Amino acid sequence: MDEKELATWNGKRNTLRAAITPDVLRHYDRVLKLRGSAMAEAVDHHCSVCQVMLRPQLYNDVRTNEQFIICDSCHRILWYDPARDVPVAGQETAVPAEASPSGK
Repeated sequence: MDEKELATWNGKRNTLRAAITPDVLRHYDRVLKLRGSAMAEAVDHHCSVCQVMLRPQLYNDVRTNEQFIICDSCHRILWYDPARDVPVAGQETAVPAEASPSGK
């Protein structure tokens, strides 16, 4: 049972790796071997692993999740989780007048 499950997961892994460019895979494998993990979440303008503050433009680029961006300090691949976005106090959505309880 375990061997079959391992083969299934290895097949899924190989399929995903085939869809990634060789340069990205090479970087991922090198950092994984060196650091033990090759990816880090960007949280609140910081790399969540090495805690180095990211330059504002780099953080904005990471937030798009559209390109391969690495941390300048630990060289891990940075990713961003939009679910962590919290509305800033005072920037709540306004309720239209017709939807307000007073009806005015």
